[in-house]
Amino acid sequence: MATFAAVVVGTLVLAGGSAVLTGSDLPGVPTGASSEDPGTSPTTGPTAGEGTVELTAPAGRATIDGAWSPGTEPGAAAIVPSGSSFPPSAPSCDTEGCALWRSTVLNQRPLLVTDRAAIHLGLALLIAVDLDTGQWLWRRGHNDPRGVSPAAALTAYHLDDRTLVIAYGHRMRIHAADTGSVLGEVDLAPTQITDIRRHDGQLVVSGRTLDGEQPGTRMVGLDDAGRVRFDIEVDRPVRQAAPATSTTAPLLALADGDLVRFDATEGFERWRRVVGQHQVDGTTLLDPVTGEITVVGTRDGRDLLTLERPGAVAAGVRGGVLVVTHPDRVELHDRDGIALGGVTVAAPERTVVDTTGRIVTVATLPAPGVAEPQPDVRIGRRSSGSIALPSVSTSTSVPLPPDVEPAPVLAMRRADGLLLAGPEPGWAWVMDRMSTEVVDLELPLLPSTEVHHGDGLTLLRDGRQLTVLGAGGSFRVRGATQVASLDPLMLHGGNGTLRLDRALIDRPDDDGSGWVRPPFGGSPRPGAYPASSSTAGVDASGQEVGRAP
Repeated sequence: MATFAAVVVGTLVLAGGSAVLTGSDLPGVPTGASSEDPGTSPTTGPTAGEGTVELTAPAGRATIDGAWSPGTEPGAAAIVPSGSSFPPSAPSCDTEGCALWRSTVLNQRPLLVTDRAAIHLGLALLIAVDLDTGQWLWRRGHNDPRGVSPAAALTAYHLDDRTLVIAYGHRMRIHAADTGSVLGEVDLAPTQITDIRRHDGQLVVSGRTLDGEQPGTRMVGLDDAGRVRFDIEVDRPVRQAAPATSTTAPLLALADGDLVRFDATEGFERWRRVVGQHQVDGTTLLDPVTGEITVVGTRDGRDLLTLERPGAVAAGVRGGVLVVTHPDRVELHDRDGIALGGVTVAAPERTVVDTTGRIVTVATLPAPGVAEPQPDVRIGRRSSGSIALPSVSTSTSVPLPPDVEPAPVLAMRRADGLLLAGPEPGWAWVMDRMSTEVVDLELPLLPSTEVHHGDGLTLLRDGRQLTVLGAGGSFRVRGATQVASLDPLMLHGGNGTLRLDRALIDRPDDDGSGWVRPPFGGSPRPGAYPASSSTAGVDASGQEVGRAP
């Protein structure tokens, strides 16, 4: 059984707002060129409302004489040094080199991003831009119901290297991602489309249905031209809450009470498992009466691992490790069912698990309102094994019973270690995985500050100003507080879009001592101690065998 080393964490007492950063529109009207006006274009084309008539694309790269696409400027124009007043007419940031380019045409409308391009979903135009230069790749006029009726809401959208898919209620249009040309249109009335993603490389769209009094989900498989491949109804999909960046996730769902994998091309059942009274977390089944746990393989539906853990209240795979939750402890099992050990936890709903390389971290965040918040952290090492366990959920919270909601806590990987945050908005700590030293992360919060952690960055929003913090520093942005993408980093708002260089703040400031320095400079906080040499764990009967004071 592997052991878990105890970590004592420093004190942090901060006040802050409780909101979560969202993509809601900000007030403000662009000055200069209209958000739907492409400005002075090198080409001519149809005006709004001319539908799918394709416009000639301007050059995709800046010419040697420095020409830029309409409304696009080099990043130097967007940089206003720290301490200076920000100009009100366009987005700006305050650190040398922080902006790669700025656009005053791309505004607060949805901005979809891949690793090569970004596409702006305006009311009159679709505009694709090169991610590195901001140069327009193509533009198209399109019939957008939002421009006719504000009630015609944009309900779902998806962008990958092949297609751009936009849904308005029950209607959907598919565009080629590299040209913007229309490939097909689909009407799935009466189902309102609320999710678009790829499974096994194929487009699958879905929306809620109501058959009698039993709600369900309609899933429709399409080819890239919009031709329907299959149309099925299930109880609910089994997948990540938000569309994954991967396009190869298997198509899993609960159907007629069973766990089923469907073929994403033709829609037939590849395998089916009876669920019965079992709780389902991804492809992990738990019988809450007997404690029997089964992890099912996604490829063929066979059992990869079977355990009996009487008293378990939840179980699921997190980062390739099976996590078994009891009312007062968490157990971990690696490949082939090898027991890694377990730790006593005060509150499973405030406990998170992270697996990075061979290191496993279990942390219980402090209860809200305590005077001296300190997370209880345990670390251990993974074992080797031949059978990998499938991870469907991307949550870092430990599995919980169906009637228990997780607290707003998380574990997030950064360039300098592991960030632990919550449940209070201003509570955050960073642990160095090698030395297991932990420091509290000082966040410059005001009472109205909204805090969001994601993709290795921390965002603090105060009105129209956004502070972006990474492992190596921070910069402030004004006039662009909606997040299009964190990696690559793009922010937008009513007056335009900024493409930012997150490499400036991703590099950790490490002086060789092993201490993680706060992003605003200064020394590590007093009260941040290295890990104790004492260990803690539980034996096979669930009794704790050691714990640091």
